[in-house]
Amino acid sequence: MQPLESLKPEIQAGIAALTSLRDLIEYRNSLVGKKWTLTEMLKNVASLSPEEKKTFGKDLNSLRTDVEAELAKKEKEIREAELLGLENRFIDMTVPAKTHGKAQHPIKMVQSEVIDIVTRMGFSLWRSPTVTTEFDNFDALNIPSWHPARDMQDTFWLTDRRVLATQTSCMQNHLIRTQPKPLRAMVLGSVYRNEKIDATHDIMFEQVEWIVIDKNINIGHLKGTITTILTELFGYTPKFRMRPGYFPFVEPGMEVDLWWERDGKGRWLEFMGCWLCHPNVLRQADVDPEEYSGFAFGFGLTRVAMIKYGINDLRLFHENKIEFLEQFTVG
Repeated sequence: MQPLESLKPEIQAGIAALTSLRDLIEYRNSLVGKKWTLTEMLKNVASLSPEEKKTFGKDLNSLRTDVEAELAKKEKEIREAELLGLENRFIDMTVPAKTHGKAQHPIKMVQSEVIDIVTRMGFSLWRSPTVTTEFDNFDALNIPSWHPARDMQDTFWLTDRRVLATQTSCMQNHLIRTQPKPLRAMVLGSVYRNEKIDATHDIMFEQVEWIVIDKNINIGHLKGTITTILTELFGYTPKFRMRPGYFPFVEPGMEVDLWWERDGKGRWLEFMGCWLCHPNVLRQADVDPEEYSGFAFGFGLTRVAMIKYGINDLRLFHENKIEFLEQFTVG
């Protein structure tokens, strides 16, 4: 069995030769590993006499304390040297960042397409706020106090009766009240829902919404606008249907489902809500519903991207995996 006093210089020499944190970690692990000399020595303690055990234990603890102190000192030296190296190294901040070809996030691609379409159609563009008031998010949209959307399980409530916007519709009152008529606007923004994240649901997503206010607006205008936008967006006129749905800010509320086919199978996919603006929404914005009418509809850009590019799990949009993003190119 190698004497403890002869091990100390050997260990100190090993510590002195270390030049990086990785080497230090590996060396430290080797010292406490199963094959280290001290570990092997401990197996022979049972064969020592009581007096030898007492002396051996004292010397072992002393050596362990010295080794830990030497390692801590060396770690400090290495870290200081690495920091000094960073301070003395010239970093050219004007060098262009490394890019990955012409890859672009699919949500950003869809967003650019939508903006291009509505700009050509003559709509003004607006951005909805991240944080909005209870009034704009609920009261102004004819959403009563008992509606489930006001529940803590569905909405992120902040202080002073403010919330994270649950829908881009929170801009409706402001636009109808302040903008000249006729009004043709598209609102883009991030919206937040207190939901469990899975393949088809997320707590945050990008949403777009159209609001049109004018005299003598009818369902024909609504359906024509939806058909034009969907045709431009998908490159063909998709098959869609309208069915009753409950949205307090339109009357009567309608759901729009798209027919989606993949792998030889098709099904109806819930896509958007729409219909004519509820008279109470117009009154809240000081607009006479007897003189003006309008329509509103909106959908999530995530759903559009999933349909266009055949993506079956929306969590892929937020993982920032280069292998995923490189599939989508522009130009």
